Amino acid sequence: MKIWENILIGLDNSMHSLWGSDLAITLAHEIHGVKLTGCHVYAVKLHDERFKAMEYTLPEKYLSDAELERQREVHSLLIGKGMQVISDSYMDVVRKKSEDKGVDFSSLSLEGKNYKELVGEINKGEYDLAVLGLLGVGQTEASKVGSVALRSARRVRKDLLIVKNDCKLKKGEKIMVCIDGSTHSFAALDLGINLAKSFKLSLILVSVFDPHLHGVIFRNISKVLSKEGAEIFKFKEQEELHDGIIDDGLAKIYQSHLNVAEQITTEAGVKTSTKLLSGKAQDELVDFAKETKPTLIIAGRVGIHKEDDSDIGGVTESLLFNAPANLLITSREKTLPEREIIEETLKWTAEALELMKKAPSFVLPMAKGAIEKYALEKGHTVITSAVMEEVLSDIMPAHLKKLIGVKKKTETE
Repeated sequence: MKIWENILIGLDNSMHSLWGSDLAITLAHEIHGVKLTGCHVYAVKLHDERFKAMEYTLPEKYLSDAELERQREVHSLLIGKGMQVISDSYMDVVRKKSEDKGVDFSSLSLEGKNYKELVGEINKGEYDLAVLGLLGVGQTEASKVGSVALRSARRVRKDLLIVKNDCKLKKGEKIMVCIDGSTHSFAALDLGINLAKSFKLSLILVSVFDPHLHGVIFRNISKVLSKEGAEIFKFKEQEELHDGIIDDGLAKIYQSHLNVAEQITTEAGVKTSTKLLSGKAQDELVDFAKETKPTLIIAGRVGIHKEDDSDIGGVTESLLFNAPANLLITSREKTLPEREIIEETLKWTAEALELMKKAPSFVLPMAKGAIEKYALEKGHTVITSAVMEEVLSDIMPAHLKKLIGVKKKTETE
């Protein structure tokens, strides 16, 4: 199956738009069989409304009924036809480049508010990738992200490639993939693997954990807690727990995500390196990208801490504004096989393992699988005897529970 089959390119003849069309043509040519659609949005109604709003400023000779009606008719005709001519001209440039590469190209002109029409077309159409320039024709020296690119990033629910420069996907260059353990980040990994294979690129897999957050939180709490409150909260004990265990645990969690991702890329035959960073993800990923200079960054639209109504994650938005490379944002999700997650993240206590040894060999695989599946669903990373008993009391017959020493649910509650 191809990475993409239908790509929409947002066109406005700006520098970033032209870079985007060149990159889209390169993708379509290399992947083979990909259809390109060039899309330009123009606002006839907006110009018409502006003309009407300015009518009172016209010189006196234009303000008679007959002359004003004539001017309205001429303006409407010129704007309508003129905008279409301009739109066709934008398309012709990209059509010629596409034909030269043997790429199937079609054009689409839409009337209305640019970002609204683009987002609507992308989300409802059969496109699986949209390519937009970071900035449009209205950019200024102070511009960092164009309004169309930003609003699209927050609303598009397909893969979205935001083009910031004219870098091509040349053999030997690097793709940076942001891994945080979320289903979106492993979908990003999938895209990275496919692109790396198609263009003979290497991957850099990057994870970031924040060792400072809990310390900041606790120092902030210490300023307001009374002596009695600190005793109830067991402040000193909690602070030591976070300083000595939690932060180290976070590093291990994110390293395990990298280990799983590296294993997947190795099996796919893709040259890969990994990097675990500590600090604020928004800052560390941008700094790392500036240091390593990847030709492309791939990130999930949202991350591990997403909410149901999230539009775009804070880390991905930071990459959009600040990272130096072209940014591929994916709304896809990929759930890893449970076995890969279990091997990296689940541990058993000595007591739980001892209890498990009492199980007959013929039920051991079933029981172990059920316990591990339950632990994953409940968010446990350590399996205790209590977790075991909760699972096995439901699935084992009475004589086996008695043999192993599993208590009934009523006895453990």
